[in-house]
Amino acid sequence: MSTPSEDAPVTSLTPETAHRLVTVGRALAEHVRTSVLHGPRPVFLYYVTRVFDELNSSLVLAQCPAPSTPAQQLCWYLILESTRRRATGDEDTAEFHTELSRIALTHRKFELIPEAGNLRRGPGTESFDFAALGNALTADGMRRFFAPYEPDDQAA
Repeated sequence: MSTPSEDAPVTSLTPETAHRLVTVGRALAEHVRTSVLHGPRPVFLYYVTRVFDELNSSLVLAQCPAPSTPAQQLCWYLILESTRRRATGDEDTAEFHTELSRIALTHRKFELIPEAGNLRRGPGTESFDFAALGNALTADGMRRFFAPYEPDDQAA
């Protein structure tokens, strides 16, 4: 069996993996959506929920998202990491774990993103404070957060 490489990105997903990723992606979107009314930057949070919804649209079609903005990278990383943490073992198939590992390997360059956003982990809990991130970003920083990368890998 060959080892996954960054040169062979995952583009399609098995129905099981897609379903699990969609379930987690929707839960994360709903978590942010409930913060919109209580957050100091509702427009920023609204756009974050839209990013989750866009990623979930790809996942519903069993397509692996290809993040092209820092916001998409962060949200996709959070979906992957939350799905990995929720995998319990007994009910998980080897195919699911293999596919999740291949996806994570393809997207491992995103692993450092949450460190800047106060990802809190504890027993049975994990959350990302999007309100804090929104407060930390300037207007230009927010624009860049949602802007597609340019060919030289710099945000617009």
